[in-house]
Amino acid sequence: MKTQPSLKTVPLKNIRARPGRSLFLLLLAVLQAACALVALLLVQGLGYELHRAEQRLGADILVYPAAGFLQLDSSCVNMLANPVPYYRDRSQLSLIAQNDDVDAISYQVHIAAPHEENGVKWIIGYEPESDFVVTAWLNDPWQEEKIQAEGGILIGSDVETDSAGQVETLGEHLKVAAQLARTGGDYDKAVFLPLHRLDSLLRHAPQHLEGQNTLNPLSDYSVATIEVKDTSKVESVANWINLYIRKVKAVHSETLLADTAGALGAHSLGIAVLGGVAWLLLLAALGIAQSVMMNERRGELHIWKVVGASEKTVRTLMLSEYLLIHVLGAATGILIAWLLLTQAEGSIRAHTLNPSAMLLPLALAFFASLLVAWMSARFAVKKALRAAQAQMLVAT
Repeated sequence: MKTQPSLKTVPLKNIRARPGRSLFLLLLAVLQAACALVALLLVQGLGYELHRAEQRLGADILVYPAAGFLQLDSSCVNMLANPVPYYRDRSQLSLIAQNDDVDAISYQVHIAAPHEENGVKWIIGYEPESDFVVTAWLNDPWQEEKIQAEGGILIGSDVETDSAGQVETLGEHLKVAAQLARTGGDYDKAVFLPLHRLDSLLRHAPQHLEGQNTLNPLSDYSVATIEVKDTSKVESVANWINLYIRKVKAVHSETLLADTAGALGAHSLGIAVLGGVAWLLLLAALGIAQSVMMNERRGELHIWKVVGASEKTVRTLMLSEYLLIHVLGAATGILIAWLLLTQAEGSIRAHTLNPSAMLLPLALAFFASLLVAWMSARFAVKKALRAAQAQMLVAT
């Protein structure tokens, strides 16, 4: 007895029987998926860069010991916390934590480098677990694990390391975990150490303090960097600190910086919206093209109706054929987009190709491609079946 061919093989046979049509649809699927993924990753990367730029504006408020602030040129103070070789006990700032408008506070200790070597001018102790000013200037934002594993030691853009990736500081050779981007200020010639690490070094080499033997990095501060929950209250919080805390000077970011931060956030949202609209237009174009090609197959659908195939069977066969093409096309397009992005340069590439950042856009691009393919094909098949049915009624 001769075995009847299974309908399961029909979609694949249709693809092979019409290579021109299949390749055209495959090309559309590849282009759509590739463009969708690139657009999503670029929007995500640009949004990240704008957010990073906002972070790099620095702290909302800086709190210096009053005597230390007098050593600075007030006209040149920026919100990255200009280093000053002065310190006081941070317990006097404990009242700041009681202000409900304060979102985060982090402390720094500044020491002038005793001997300028390898471009080092400042040694800055910071708190990696609470810092939001220094780490915002990392060249590669995906270095947190490495920084923690290697002791959290950072260097400015102008600081040179030896062949082993180390820098000499306070008489010891320290392994550098990461280098900061150029800030155009004192940070470019500074070495940044976690406060506990700085405390350990000073205990072993107190001669480097040059008369500052009472310095305790774990309980003293040269500057406190403060982040405020509501940027509209920055000035009022700074005034509150100056009023209620003695012997300190709180300086806040100018209105221009606050407005710039808000504008960056707005532009980030705008880019995301425009990217989403562009993607939807691209998906719509693919759906229209697929519908047009389906309309050209009305004669084929008519034949299926003539031989007695049910509408459900025809719909299943057609949808299976289109989904096979789009699964292959979407996978190929995403692979091509990924290969192209690996050749790109800059921090956007470093961010977008990070697995955790890329996973969601990749999944969205792939499944959205299949969803649009299924919806447009289902609509076109339904419309074509109605036309075929009308043709049969006319013929009879």
